Amino acid sequence: MRPMPRRGHSPDDAVSEAFFGRLKVGSSCGRDWRGHAVEGFVEEPRSHIAWHDEGRPEEFHGDGHRRFGTIAGRRKRLGIAA
Repeated sequence: MRPMPRRGHSPDDAVSEAFFGRLKVGSSCGRDWRGHAVEGFVEEPRSHIAWHDEGRPEEFHGDGHRRFGTIAGRRKRLGIAA
């Protein structure tokens, strides 16, 4: 069993920082939010996370071929779509 990393030095920090950085850039940076309701401001990151989880393009390897598609599309092809 590996020891716990020091506080603030978790290897998971890089992954979470990268995700939240992309979330910030993809959903809110460079937008003028004046005149928008709070609900719209809250919904934007939610829709970006849903797109990140299901709709963003991905590269998949299988059967010796590289395929490109979405996570939702791959789940559908594999027969495990909800």
